[in-house]
Amino acid sequence: MDEPYFNPDDPMDDGYEEDGITLKARPKAVAVEAAEAAPAKQRGKPFVKGHSGNPAGRPKGARNRATLLAESLLGQHAEAIFGKFIERALAGDPVPLRVCFERMLPKQQERPMLFDLPNISSPADAVKATQMIAAGVSRGELSSSEASTLIALVEASCKAFSLAALSNRIAALEESLGKKP
Repeated sequence: MDEPYFNPDDPMDDGYEEDGITLKARPKAVAVEAAEAAPAKQRGKPFVKGHSGNPAGRPKGARNRATLLAESLLGQHAEAIFGKFIERALAGDPVPLRVCFERMLPKQQERPMLFDLPNISSPADAVKATQMIAAGVSRGELSSSEASTLIALVEASCKAFSLAALSNRIAALEESLGKKP
């Protein structure tokens, strides 16, 4: 008989069953035959990379079935429903009032900052602007997130100044060496 294919150190290998008796060893030849006879399992994603199962995708303008059903049901009674809704809002019911206000005046993602900064035309102006921003935060005119947005704007201006200065210096050096850009 072949040498058994059993790893006693592996806690997951608990042998095999034959004629109702659990044995702790399986002949190596039987294990190899069983592995060869087993169908190959497909692992991972079933589609080739870069190709989906629906290459055309959802048609443009296609509507969800639930949305179409809701619209058809609502369409029959829309005028009456919205009339009642507005009537309740005018009567002072808080829920329809809140919904109406949310639709008429949606929440703003960011509010405009009303903060005067000097015209930044030199690095010295950038220093002055940074000092003004810090003073605005300390007085409570600016939140910390608004201040960081303004500081980023000042930093971008400083980078633009340094790039312009470097460009001018390189042009002057190339001109003095007789090279043309």
